[in-house]
Amino acid sequence: MAAAASCGSLGRAAGAGALQRAPWRGSACAAPARAARCISAEAAAGKHVAVAGCGAAGASTAMHLARLGARVTVLDPRPPLTATSQYSTECYRNFFMDPPLVSLMSRSIDLLEELAGDENLIGLGRRGYCFLSATEGGGAALEAFAEAASHFGGGPVRKHHRASASGGYVRSPVRGFRGPGLDGFDLLVGSDAIREVFPFVSEKATAMLHARRCGWLDPRALGKRCSRRPGLRDQSCE
Repeated sequence: MAAAASCGSLGRAAGAGALQRAPWRGSACAAPARAARCISAEAAAGKHVAVAGCGAAGASTAMHLARLGARVTVLDPRPPLTATSQYSTECYRNFFMDPPLVSLMSRSIDLLEELAGDENLIGLGRRGYCFLSATEGGGAALEAFAEAASHFGGGPVRKHHRASASGGYVRSPVRGFRGPGLDGFDLLVGSDAIREVFPFVSEKATAMLHARRCGWLDPRALGKRCSRRPGLRDQSCE
């Protein structure tokens, strides 16, 4: 990804600090990306905004402001998402013990899927996260956690005593993020069911919670994708 073209395509001008307060609506915002959501299309149209930095917050802010009709310039000597953003774990999940956070992350994952598209241009994976326990109490705790997370909007909980197709458990795709059963949680009970999916797991494991709408992505591909959204022009970073 070319530093100049890609960085400029993310947008046109906006100091991230200026965006931390949305002056056009008079409401305070905690972060630049959130500030973009605080601004109406009518207020953004025709404005020339500067975004300082091509990291995750800057790229997202620039993209959403451009969608609202603003002219945006991103100022950064590096290509998108190649400074601190590239050293993150590059993963995502939609289960939390906080309903507003679940809602926020679910919407964020919707946007990631939109950016990935049918060709999966950002390397979005949906392998999920697995949690294991070797005790009865631990298994009960995993189930209780899944039920609570489901109540907060994390998706349905499915309980299986075997992992075969007849048991209803769906294996994660090696690549990509589309497919049935890739939401909510699957709780596998019993060593045989767990080892049918993951033969390398210890026989002592008796419960496995598989959170499904979780995975990893390619941050640099995400930055490149953001920079090519409609409404953004190419311009060298400064």
